[in-house]
Amino acid sequence: MQANARNMSKGAQVALAAVVGGTAEALGGGKPARLCRNNALANARIIRRGGVANGAVTGAYVMMLNHLAHQGDGGDEKNHEVHASNGEIRMKSLAINLRYNPYALGYGNPFLGAEAIYIDAGGVFVGAEYDKGYFFILAGDDYGQLIPYTEDGGGGSPEVSIGVELGRVDLSDKSIPFQTEMLFGERNRFWGGAAIVGGAVSHSTYRGVHLISTSVNIGLSVNPFGAFSAGWNKGKIEPRR
Repeated sequence: MQANARNMSKGAQVALAAVVGGTAEALGGGKPARLCRNNALANARIIRRGGVANGAVTGAYVMMLNHLAHQGDGGDEKNHEVHASNGEIRMKSLAINLRYNPYALGYGNPFLGAEAIYIDAGGVFVGAEYDKGYFFILAGDDYGQLIPYTEDGGGGSPEVSIGVELGRVDLSDKSIPFQTEMLFGERNRFWGGAAIVGGAVSHSTYRGVHLISTSVNIGLSVNPFGAFSAGWNKGKIEPRR
């Protein structure tokens, strides 16, 4: 991503910021990291370690307003690097807060103790599923980093649906050190819902280590059973370059 960032248009940078730039505000209560004028590499470093949540609009505004406010202004590479470093520290702090602070989100923290959290968007067509999303790593050597991924699978379901999913990933044995590689590979997934809200549980195994993913889904579904939906499929999660 860093290699391609220099060639990205301002519109593309704004789109990325809309996805990841507002997480610190949405989840941590603070302001999102400042993005830097005319330095896509520094912005990419901040974006890569951001998160994706309800602060997406804030992220887009930050990207656009920082650019507009500094048009014609001077600057040097050192200042850009400082901004990037601050962004990295902010994301690492956010990861620690979400993993260990039971009051990180105010009255309760649904991500307490998780190894990673994730958000994705996609759809299901009669059991076949395809999603694109991001893991925000809370544990291990990569904590504070944003990892893009794709998810696809096939199985049994009568529904056609689209939606957004927000969830957490947990090791079944917390004594085992978490590694980011554990997030990828084959998984089994079960889901159900009513109206526009649902939930899902996924199970995967990495070299004998079991991971459980649980999530909440919001979207639209069409199926023969009216407002109720359910299904199962088997698929794979892979890193997205």
